[in-house]
Amino acid sequence: MSKVKKNAVRRNEYYPNISVLVSAYNEEKHIEEKINNLLGLVYPKEKLQVIIGSDGSTDRTSAIVKKYHKNGIQLYDQKHNTGKITLQKNMVEQSTGDIIVFSDATSLFSADALKHLAKNFYDEKVGAVVGELRYAARDTETSEGQGFYWNYETFIRKMESNVNSVMGASGSMYAMRKKLYTQPKDEAINEDFVQPISVINSGYRAVYETDAVAYEEPTDNTGDEFSMRVRVVTRGFRGISYMLKEFVNVRKKPFTIMQLFSHKLLRWLSVVLLIGLLATNIILLPENGLYALSLFLQLLFYVLVIMGYVTIKMGTNIKLLTIPFYFFVTIFASFIGMIKYLKGEKKSTWTPLR
Repeated sequence: MSKVKKNAVRRNEYYPNISVLVSAYNEEKHIEEKINNLLGLVYPKEKLQVIIGSDGSTDRTSAIVKKYHKNGIQLYDQKHNTGKITLQKNMVEQSTGDIIVFSDATSLFSADALKHLAKNFYDEKVGAVVGELRYAARDTETSEGQGFYWNYETFIRKMESNVNSVMGASGSMYAMRKKLYTQPKDEAINEDFVQPISVINSGYRAVYETDAVAYEEPTDNTGDEFSMRVRVVTRGFRGISYMLKEFVNVRKKPFTIMQLFSHKLLRWLSVVLLIGLLATNIILLPENGLYALSLFLQLLFYVLVIMGYVTIKMGTNIKLLTIPFYFFVTIFASFIGMIKYLKGEKKSTWTPLR
């Protein structure tokens, strides 16, 4: 569809007042590197505000941020660990920029990232801009699979942006017009998923900017990746439920609903679909030789998953094996996330994994 219908953004050099809002909880290992990264950004200093919010951190995060007050870095020290959404709301209230840029403590921006985000806001129809997340080249249990998965996700976001708007952002970097910010009423949802959809619902576009880059380290092991995916999907299901209840009108936004279904829900329901595919294949096996081939290919996939698990535990990364294994980890994590959502489990606070 993106090749048939292209909805170009009117990008131009543009320097609005920007507030960068960084959410942190017990990030003493990363926060100084993050601050130095922000201080090195190429953007007019008189038009840039940086606020780092500490969500009731119990380590040295706040103390480290305070050292950079003379450099213009502001600290919002939230006394209790109440969650990212409340922290962001409080930082937005302290912000002075017309454009607010949200980021995590572990993400590092390319030097010209803000300039590339800002040029999209020259187009008055653009309400939010999603930057490109790239994972650092590092050999971990999940790096091969995570890189492959994220390349696929990036491709989808580019195509969505070409047609109209992206369905969600990455907490590492996304920007929006301050006047469009709304605090979600549910603390246990992914704000980087809900905010862009809220912008779309307000009549603006949420677009993708490939030249605004944020870098992150991949997770170290499969257990951390699995836990992160479970949390993301649990909060994602809550986010969709919240949006349908609060502001997304199915009749007025049918294309947005279709995008949410195809991009998010179908992926999260992959385990259910694969179980149905396998069961149907076995039932139809006597009918046609093609079903035998289909069953063989499915079983081959599961053999590759098992081999991928074994090789990872042996300390070896073989792309042919680790990618199917990572795919299975993500879809099984999605299934567990769906179960947790259906059971009513929720958690508004977070724990750093990197």
